[in-house]
Amino acid sequence: MACDDESVDLEEEKDYFTISVRLPVLKELSETSMEYWFDGLDGRWSQQTKDAIRHAKAGGLDLNGNWARTLRSWVCPACRRGKPEIFRASVHGILIGKIERHHDHIADLFLQRLRECIGGEGLHNLAENGRRAPRYVRALLVRFPDTLLCADCNTADGEAKRVIGAEFHKHLSCTPSEIGQFIQSGNNRPHSIDRDKCRAVWQTAKRKFEDRLEFLDLMVRRLADGQHDTDGIIGADLVDGAWDRAQDAVINNCAQYGPSNTRYREWRSGFQRDLEALSVSNDSAGLTARRRRQVHVRQPTDDEFRLFETENSQVGWRKTNEAWRCPCCNRGKREIMRISKTRRWSGQIVEYPDYKLASDIDFIRKCRMLYGSGVDEHIISSTENILICWDCRDVSSLTKRNCPDLGDIYLRPSDITSCVSEFLANSSHQIDFEAARASALKNEPLVAGIRAFEMHGSVAALVRAAATIRSEVPPFSGQLRELVSLKLYERGIDVQMDDQIIHWLWGEANRLR
Repeated sequence: MACDDESVDLEEEKDYFTISVRLPVLKELSETSMEYWFDGLDGRWSQQTKDAIRHAKAGGLDLNGNWARTLRSWVCPACRRGKPEIFRASVHGILIGKIERHHDHIADLFLQRLRECIGGEGLHNLAENGRRAPRYVRALLVRFPDTLLCADCNTADGEAKRVIGAEFHKHLSCTPSEIGQFIQSGNNRPHSIDRDKCRAVWQTAKRKFEDRLEFLDLMVRRLADGQHDTDGIIGADLVDGAWDRAQDAVINNCAQYGPSNTRYREWRSGFQRDLEALSVSNDSAGLTARRRRQVHVRQPTDDEFRLFETENSQVGWRKTNEAWRCPCCNRGKREIMRISKTRRWSGQIVEYPDYKLASDIDFIRKCRMLYGSGVDEHIISSTENILICWDCRDVSSLTKRNCPDLGDIYLRPSDITSCVSEFLANSSHQIDFEAARASALKNEPLVAGIRAFEMHGSVAALVRAAATIRSEVPPFSGQLRELVSLKLYERGIDVQMDDQIIHWLWGEANRLR
């Protein structure tokens, strides 16, 4: 790809060289071609997965993103099972292959106690030279780094807490090797818990955890007293990675100019998204739709509808006309109205966020730098509030109530449509909660992306507010970069702030206002 930008002076042939490459269009690849291009990777297309489906005589497949992003040869560090042994069939005959992220919660407790000790402003209340130390202390506190486990081992960690009960400190996380000691594992089935071994492991882990708690409290006091100050400014000490970024910048710049490179930019920006779409599977959705009990419903008369239109002051209702239809259930205003036992009509139209995934290469690169690989697959660039009916809005909250083990959830508008088994006029929705649960679990990476997008907005606003208070405009001072770096670190983002990133955040603050 040659650079076609006329502003770049490449007058002589010796200044550059041209290469020609043939890139696969992922969406058009056959399963055989996927095997060729992504040998060793995994997904619903891999021969290993197809063999497992055939062996289990399964009627479908549930395979999540972590499974697809790990090699076929991956082995769970806790139960030591490989992927062929982890696969198991659900009660509905669906083959399940899921890998989850496991982390040590003591790091969260450290930051919590540090904030309590030094005040509400967090790390910024530390002396300027003491703001580096907490990251090193956190590394010494954790008993294991963030780790991928099979879903059965990740579940076993939670089961251990239920076996022990209230004595189990909520910030104590079992290490992969500890989980391996108290589980009873077998091929292609869930784990069971050896309660005696679980208690023995907990007793040992508890002593180690309590020892680390003493170290945690000691270091919080020492940090607050300024006993671990270091020299230098965060973000201005090393140039490691600068040349790697320069290499990427050359490729990106050459791909920015000329119509011949448009398709390459689209291919590169959508590569991970397209690969995930071809690799994951969620066949459990929609398997347990129940029949709705037949009930008599009444539609509003013309006079009742006109009166309700006149009297209803709800904001969403006033924003829409009579031709409006819910984008999820396709019901109109008349059809979403319901009459109460006291013969009063009600109905609401509400805003619902629809998140747009990023496609710009530079935006994606900067987000990865700031927010890490945990949001690689769902980097959000913007959100649009769409107007949906109150029944479709309630699908998310009712799913959360029906599935209390779920954390924060998000259902896309298309998910709402697919997990409602029947849409009836003037009646609440009949929800397939198993399908809704499956959609919520599938969207867990998107929830991480939403959190990162919300954090991105707050970080960008912080840059704007800090610059305004300090009466600064680009180029910004090192003190402002230091302040932003600290605020990011308090949110768990450890990044070296440079001029390019802070200028980008300044622009983002104006875009997202």
